[in-house]
Amino acid sequence: MGSVRPYAGGSQGLRVGGGVFDNAMSVSSKWHVPHHFEIVPKAGANLTPRQFINACNGVTLEDFLISLPNDFADHEWEVKAKGWFSGARLTSSGKSYLLNFYDAVRIGQEITSELERGGMFFEPNLLIIPSVTRAEMERAVELLMRSRQVASLIPE
Repeated sequence: MGSVRPYAGGSQGLRVGGGVFDNAMSVSSKWHVPHHFEIVPKAGANLTPRQFINACNGVTLEDFLISLPNDFADHEWEVKAKGWFSGARLTSSGKSYLLNFYDAVRIGQEITSELERGGMFFEPNLLIIPSVTRAEMERAVELLMRSRQVASLIPE
């Protein structure tokens, strides 16, 4: 099944993935009109009208947007090395959530440090991911949305 999902990080757009889309179709923005997109066959795809209709019927639009600082790409290597990032914002169904991402090594260090100081560890809207990169953060949010666990987040 194809999926049309919002994509962010300094700009807005749509990202397409899965099924027929990866091989035969794409999403394009026309006339520089915000939020106007067209689903079109790729050149040489040779889809029949029925194949095109079937592929379009498998498309879903999920109501969420992931926002990262405009200069995130310039500092992504540093974020990955540190193993944590707390500057991501998820917007879904009219609510906004600040997200905190950690990799497994860094979260272990943070928890150990807090416990050794006699404290406790708490971090709202915490997501543990394999590596703190744009791709892994996007994947985690997509999983969060698909599993409907977004209801467990604390809005701003």
